Amino acid sequence: MLQAEKNRLEGVASQVRSSLERTIVTLCAEKARVEKLIGQQIRSHKQLCRDHQLLCTIKGIGSLTAAILLAEMAGPGQVQRARQAAAHAGLVPRHEESGTSVRRNRGIGKEGNRYLRKALYMPALVAIKYNAPLRYFASRLRAAGKPKMKIICAVMRKLIHIAFGILKHQQPFNPSLA
Repeated sequence: MLQAEKNRLEGVASQVRSSLERTIVTLCAEKARVEKLIGQQIRSHKQLCRDHQLLCTIKGIGSLTAAILLAEMAGPGQVQRARQAAAHAGLVPRHEESGTSVRRNRGIGKEGNRYLRKALYMPALVAIKYNAPLRYFASRLRAAGKPKMKIICAVMRKLIHIAFGILKHQQPFNPSLA
């Protein structure tokens, strides 16, 4: 909502501008209040705080993304494998299995947790730039001729796998193991 109001602010008359600015100030204050509550909730639980700190060791994953991962991701207590966690997020390749053009990849599906996919998009871009193993992974895919969006989705999936492993083994991110 905050971004929508900021976008609306660009081309409006002066009569409406003050109303939009008041709405933006209110939304900014509410956003800060909710983020503070999320931080307090995480700090109040010992294991949740530990998991949050572990997820923040991954370059590309910040505090807010780590909180979203903890809230939305299928963790080691819910699924046994990282593949299942990626499927829960909807970051698995979807195959075409009927019609005239069978057995071709159709990108990622619409199944799975859309909030998790949305939360991982920007961290994937950051990870491609600053996380050495994921930068190498993305460059291999680029060299293989994969489109940009497919590379980003593959990195998002890889981030889920890494996060699952970190939570399962309770060890900080080690770039040499990724």
